[in-house]
Amino acid sequence: MSSMIKIILGTVITSVIPVLIIEMAKKKKCMELNDFFHRNIIYYMTMFCVLLAGNLYGNTEFVFDHKLGFHVGEWTVWDRKTKVLLEFQSTEGNIGDIVLEKVNWVNDHKDTIIRAFLDENDDCIDVVNEMIEDGTLEADGKISEDEFVKALFVNNVTVFVNGSETGFYIDLDAEPDYFMGHLVCIEVNCKYKIEVGGFNG
Repeated sequence: MSSMIKIILGTVITSVIPVLIIEMAKKKKCMELNDFFHRNIIYYMTMFCVLLAGNLYGNTEFVFDHKLGFHVGEWTVWDRKTKVLLEFQSTEGNIGDIVLEKVNWVNDHKDTIIRAFLDENDDCIDVVNEMIEDGTLEADGKISEDEFVKALFVNNVTVFVNGSETGFYIDLDAEPDYFMGHLVCIEVNCKYKIEVGGFNG
């Protein structure tokens, strides 16, 4: 199936079908929809449509994880299968396209994201080399910036779905584990402004 056909079908599934179902229900007077019920119907229909859209976009389904409290699926980020977590703050817009846009941005701006991290943590490589020297971190020898950058990957992406206000954050990881079991949180707002947070995990 071509990419264009997938996008068209994704648009129909995530945007058109839920609205049509609601309108049909109204016209047939099968149920009276107050504001609360209307919002919930749209929400659960959107959840169903996101599951279908995940396959259309060539990715796994998004399934609600009760332990995490997010809908979780997998997309390819920086050439790795990566967990993508969705939190729905709104059901406005084409959910499939919104999530796809954010993941594509992360893939297209790898250098920008890494540079933002390095600028905010300009002593990071020196700290890693100090840990290698004192034996805290096992390695064959000191590493260069290029070696450090090649080790970085995205552990997960969390998208806070909210129409045009959708923002997200990524957890940056490294292999070898230069972060000693920690992750670096990088927040990106709806206008794609990057803010490097601290280490977590």
